[in-house]
Amino acid sequence: MPDILIRDVDADAIAHLKQGAASNGRSMQAEAHRLFTEAIARAHEERAFWDRAAQIRDSLRGGHHIDSAEIIREGRENDWEEPE
Repeated sequence: MPDILIRDVDADAIAHLKQGAASNGRSMQAEAHRLFTEAIARAHEERAFWDRAAQIRDSLRGGHHIDSAEIIREGRENDWEEPE
């Protein structure tokens, strides 16, 4: 497995990493590995979410859309019952 070297890490970040490692019963390296892996996974999931949102937005572009506030207003004016 490849290695990574991170230089000039803030002393407070190192202290938090040590504290987290100790409280989770891990070495600093294992704690850093876990945090790095989870952060990369979250970033990937977030990117996938925004990519999918853009696809949906693009698929709806140019279509006819109705403002839901208008529908609710019309329903109230005509005494329609709103679902609870």
